[in-house]
Amino acid sequence: MRLPPDEAPAVWRGRPRALPSSLVSIRRLLLVLGCVVALSACADATSSAIEINGSTFSRTEVNDFLRDIGEEIDEDVEGREIIGSGPGTMQQDVVSSVLNVWITNEIFRQDLVSQGTDITEEDRAAAASATQVTGYATFDTLFTEFVARQQLIDPTIAQELILGADVSIDPRWGRWVNGQVIPNYVDVPEAP
Repeated sequence: MRLPPDEAPAVWRGRPRALPSSLVSIRRLLLVLGCVVALSACADATSSAIEINGSTFSRTEVNDFLRDIGEEIDEDVEGREIIGSGPGTMQQDVVSSVLNVWITNEIFRQDLVSQGTDITEEDRAAAASATQVTGYATFDTLFTEFVARQQLIDPTIAQELILGADVSIDPRWGRWVNGQVIPNYVDVPEAP
């Protein structure tokens, strides 16, 4: 039994009906928004978290480094608790301290490389014997390199390098103020 064309369901009428233009626009908008969200999630993991004089470090790189330290250490040399309030987090003042060493080490590395030099294994060994080793590989490696580089740079020049560095830091880890990472909960008075 055949129904007349105007009484038959739409799927029976040969050619499929086009969606109204408003629904097509909504579908396109949802598709574009989905792509933007997916791309921003990818960009978040690889976008720069710390920039030091043009050198960039991704959020993934910084997160991995901090996670490595957090997995090794439960309290710092002074006995302060390192673990933060949430799983896989660290106290913000500890993060600021670690990032201060990392950023300063990178500033010193850049300066030494610009002079055609950098630390040697002998410099590392001398720095390791001159510093208090914590027994935590990730932090000890960073701190030993920092001390070794610091010993190769005149203290006055080192201070100028730190204060003159062009540093930006993702706000989730603090702020770069007067040559150091400051936790977000610390109020810093404006310079006169």
